[in-house]
Amino acid sequence: MRKSLFFAMKKIEGLSHTCDQLTSEMRQVKSHLKSVGYIMTGKKINYSHEKQKLNLMQKGVKSIHSSLQKMVIKTTSMLHKIENFEKPSVKGEIKLLTHSSKNSIQKQNSYRKDAR
Repeated sequence: MRKSLFFAMKKIEGLSHTCDQLTSEMRQVKSHLKSVGYIMTGKKINYSHEKQKLNLMQKGVKSIHSSLQKMVIKTTSMLHKIENFEKPSVKGEIKLLTHSSKNSIQKQNSYRKDAR
């Protein structure tokens, strides 16, 4: 699932880049068409640059990318919790070691008694 989210994020980043380029080109076309209109009407060309505003598609793509990032973070966190959950507890291992060492000591003592 995490791998799929990373793949989707990569595709969304590509789409975002394409939208940025498309918007930039469309704004340049709009500016050039205005200039043509000014020239045809005999007015002075206005070279003021518009501020870079995000269009609806860019906002949507950036929102999806942000959502995917949050999902990746939560998925990664969940995977770490699952990995930690599967690890055996140290207390259980210590009990097992002490129990087995007690059994081996008792066996050694019984061998010594038999040998006497």
